[in-house]
Amino acid sequence: MLKEISEQLIDIHSQRDSAFLSQPSFLAEFLDAYAGLDQQVQRYHMAWTDSKMADKALMELEAEFGAGFDADYTQFMWEEVSQANLREDEEETLREELTWLSNMEAIQWTYREARAGLEEAGGALEQLGAFKSAMDRLARMSNHFEAAQELAATLDITAQEALRELENQGDRLELDPQRLAEVEARLALIDQLQRKHRVATVPELLALSSQWEAQLARHGQAEEERSKAQQRCATAKTHLNAEAEALHAARMKAVPHVLTSLHETLAEVNMGEARIEIRPETLTSCTTYGAYRYDLFFTANPGAAPQPVHKVASGGERNRLMLALKALFVQGRGLQTILLDEIDTGVSGGTAARVADVFRRMAKDVQLIAISHLPQVAGAGTHHWRVEKWVEAGQTHTGLKVLTGSEREEEVARLLAGEEITETARAQARSLLTT
Repeated sequence: MLKEISEQLIDIHSQRDSAFLSQPSFLAEFLDAYAGLDQQVQRYHMAWTDSKMADKALMELEAEFGAGFDADYTQFMWEEVSQANLREDEEETLREELTWLSNMEAIQWTYREARAGLEEAGGALEQLGAFKSAMDRLARMSNHFEAAQELAATLDITAQEALRELENQGDRLELDPQRLAEVEARLALIDQLQRKHRVATVPELLALSSQWEAQLARHGQAEEERSKAQQRCATAKTHLNAEAEALHAARMKAVPHVLTSLHETLAEVNMGEARIEIRPETLTSCTTYGAYRYDLFFTANPGAAPQPVHKVASGGERNRLMLALKALFVQGRGLQTILLDEIDTGVSGGTAARVADVFRRMAKDVQLIAISHLPQVAGAGTHHWRVEKWVEAGQTHTGLKVLTGSEREEEVARLLAGEEITETARAQARSLLTT
């Protein structure tokens, strides 16, 4: 907030600012300020921001389901697992059934052996029956055998129950090659899916299937969102281009007056033969300052074609160009103060006096503070300070000293003559201060 307010009150030119003449945004921002295009610039910035946000939203959608997501292959994998109709406990159940079916011949043989051991003459049931009868007789003879008699009865009952259970299972003891093949095929499918998708269990396969299903659903939504985002981008881009062209047209409308004023000021500082052009160039994409860059072309020599200012202008010429721009800039801007730091570097002789005249003209519109080594410029001021540097306790300090009365004359004379100030220099200083 403070920076924004200060920019409305004071403009500061540093020694490096003349290099800004070659920067792409410099002339665009200058034309905006000179022509008072604040509202157009604000509309353009809003359109530029909207376009960038629309582009970002589209990029995020494309990043989520871009080249790394193959919807067709994901659909294929999901259908492959879904069509298998897997159940979480299926694999364990199938492997138990496989063991049963693949060992059926051995089971049948052992089953017959077990029944024979129970049922045949002299078998377990017959012997247990004889044992139980003997224990019954003993128990009747003496109660000491009652416990053993009860255990004998239990053994006989258990053997009878074992026989009934064997008989019940007998109906299942059939070779079933077809079912065995079905179980083996089902387990082979499960194994193949697990290897393909690098999981170890059916629950993991089912989890993957759910994940793919969610991704496909999200992808379908994203495709719709992406279509809408692309439309938003196109609409925002169209609006941005329209605002960019409107801003460019407003800038170019101000160019003829800017060039006329610049030529007039340059003529004041002994550059009347200079030619200046402002040439727009379409950019490949919109930037923060517009869809065009504006280059300052310059020549100080009659008959020579203007070239980019940073290629042909000397340091002094660049400073006078910047001074002419600043002189134009302060008009009607409502600035309180402008500070120029050695903008007159590279200027001397009669040209220095003309620069001082430009400073005087600018000072009619704003408070102008100039840091200068030129006596002609210093003499044009109504108030003076001297920049001083000193060392104290090993530390370097810099400060300003207010000059009054004869001090003003003495300091301007020092700029004229150096350390050995002569009366002639003082007289010249008085003349400059009273001009």
